[in-house]
Amino acid sequence: MDKKTSFWISYLVVVICALFVIEIWAPIDYIYKILLKISLMLLPLFWVAPSLFAKPDIGRLKIALALGIGSILFIQVAYYLLRDFIDLEQIRVLLEERQGITVQIYLWVVIYATFGNSILEEIFFRGFMVQSGVAHPWIFSSALFSFYHLTIFIGWFSWWVTAIALIVLFAGGLIFCWLNGPRKSIWNSWLMHIFADISIFAIGFKLYY
Repeated sequence: MDKKTSFWISYLVVVICALFVIEIWAPIDYIYKILLKISLMLLPLFWVAPSLFAKPDIGRLKIALALGIGSILFIQVAYYLLRDFIDLEQIRVLLEERQGITVQIYLWVVIYATFGNSILEEIFFRGFMVQSGVAHPWIFSSALFSFYHLTIFIGWFSWWVTAIALIVLFAGGLIFCWLNGPRKSIWNSWLMHIFADISIFAIGFKLYY
C-alpha cells in the first residue's frame, strides 16, 4: 500500500470516528452538525476522479429504479415484522435530545436527508472510498457505511435488531457499489438511496404526526 492510499484510508477512518463523536456527544444544534459533516465529507472531492459524476449506465439505472421501489417494500415489511420490538417514543426522545429534531423541523430534516445527505453519503462512501485505492473497496466502503449509521441509531433498538440493521446496511452498501459499476458514477446508487430514505422517513412520520 502506497503512502497516498494509507493517508486517505486514515482520513476516512478519522472522519467516521469524528462523526460518531459529533452525533453522540457534541452539544451543538443539528444545523451545525450538518455543516461540519459536509465539510468533512466533501473535502476529498478535490482528489476524486471526474467519473464520480459521469453519465450513469442506463441499464443499471433502470435496475436501481426497480431496486429502489423494492427497498421501499422491504423496509416497510421489515418494520411491520419488527414493530413490536421498536419503541418509537424512545427514538423520538433520542432524536430530540441528541440532534434537536422536533416536530417543527422534522419535515425540513426529511427533505435535506433524502436529497442532500444521501448525495453526500454517495460521494463519500461510493465515490471517494471506492476510488481511494484501498484493497477490496466495496467491502471497505460498505463496512464503514454500516458503522457510520450506527452513530445515528445507537440506543434506538435492542442489540439483535441493531445487528440486523447493520447487516442490512452492509448488504445495501454492496448493492450500491455494484449499481455504480465500472464507471463508478454515483447516480445509480443515489437513486436507490433516495427510495430507501423515503421509506424510512415515512415510518419516521409516525414519531411526530
